[in-house]
Amino acid sequence: MLGSALNSSYTTFEEGSKPFIICFLTFKSLFIVLSLLTCAMQIYIRYNMYSKTYYENSIKNIELSIPLVGGPNSQQDNFEKDIQTWIIDLKDLKFEERISEGGYGIVFKAKYKGSAVAVKKMKSDNDNVEFENEVRTLIALRHPNIVLFMGAYLAEDHKIIMTELMSFSVDSVLHKKKRMDTSTVWHVALTLKQKISILSDICRAMSFMHTKDQPLCHRDLKPSNVLLDKNLSVAKICDFGTSKSISTATMTGNIGTFMYMSPEILHNLPYNESCDVYSFGIVMHEMFYEVRPYTTSDGSGAFTNEFTNPYLLGSLVASGKRPDVPNVDHVTEQEKKYLDLMMRCWNQDGTLRPSFTQALDELDEMQ
Repeated sequence: MLGSALNSSYTTFEEGSKPFIICFLTFKSLFIVLSLLTCAMQIYIRYNMYSKTYYENSIKNIELSIPLVGGPNSQQDNFEKDIQTWIIDLKDLKFEERISEGGYGIVFKAKYKGSAVAVKKMKSDNDNVEFENEVRTLIALRHPNIVLFMGAYLAEDHKIIMTELMSFSVDSVLHKKKRMDTSTVWHVALTLKQKISILSDICRAMSFMHTKDQPLCHRDLKPSNVLLDKNLSVAKICDFGTSKSISTATMTGNIGTFMYMSPEILHNLPYNESCDVYSFGIVMHEMFYEVRPYTTSDGSGAFTNEFTNPYLLGSLVASGKRPDVPNVDHVTEQEKKYLDLMMRCWNQDGTLRPSFTQALDELDEMQ
C-alpha cells in the first residue's frame, strides 16, 4: 500500500512538473541563444571599430608622407621653428634662367653667394602642405643619392626651396632636352651599363627612404625627378612634395606623372611603399627603350604613337595593362634579366613586387 501510494505521488509530481521542466529548458535555450547573439554583436562591433581605425590610419598614411605632431597650429609652429636654421637671405640670391616647371613649382638656375644652385619657387603661395612636406623631407633625408638641400625661404608672398644644382635629369638625357647647368642639349645615348648604374643609385635612395623607422613613400618617381651629375655617373632623387590627392588638373595637365602611378593608387585604394617600386618598373621600361611609357609598339620593336588619353590609360592600367615589351626573344642574357626585374616591379599585386634592396642586388649582378 505504501509503495503504491509513493508511486502514485511520484507519477502525479512528474506529470505536474512537465510544464515547469519545459519552461525551464525553453528559457535555458533562449538564454544560450541570447548569449551567442551578444557575443556575435560584440565581435561585429569590435571588427567594425578595427576596420574603421585601419581605414582611417590607411588614409592618413596616404595623405601624409611626413608625420606631423599636434593640430594645425602646432604643426605650423613646429615647422617654422625647425626651418629657422635653414632660412636664406634673398639679397644673396640671384635668379638666372628657368630650368623646368612642374605641377607645384618652377625651378630656376640661380647663384647664391656666388655658387650655382637650383631654386624651386612654389606656384601657389597659399598651399603650405606641398612646401612643408618637401622641406621636412629634404631636411630629414641626407643621402648621397638624394639631392642636397641647402636652404629655404618662407614668406606670405612666395616660398622657395634651394638645393644643389645638378647637370641633367634622366628625362632630359633620354629625350634630348637642355641641360640644367649650361642649357646645351645632350645627344649621346646612354649605354646599358650606364642605365643600370643610374637605376642602382635610384634603388639606394629609395631603399634608404623605405627602410627608415617611419618609411617614406616618394609617390612621384619618374625620369624628370631623377637628376644626374655632369659625368652621368651619379643619380639623385628630387621633388619630395608630392600632392596627397590625384586631381583632374594633375591628370590632364601632367600626363607623365599619371603614367607612373600604380594600380592601387588609380583604384583609390590604401597603398604603401610598393607603389614606388611600381613606378620604378615603368622608369626601367622608359630607360631601356628610350620612349615614353605606353608608346605604341608595332611588335617589331618600333614604337609609334604616344598614349595621350590619361582617363582611358588610368582605367587600362588599373585593369592590368602595361607598356609594350617587344622583341623579348632577341635580347642578351643581361637584357633578359633586366626586363624580368622590370616586369616584376610593375606586378599588379603590390605584395609580389621586389623591395628596392632586392632590386639593387639583382642590378648589381647585371653589372
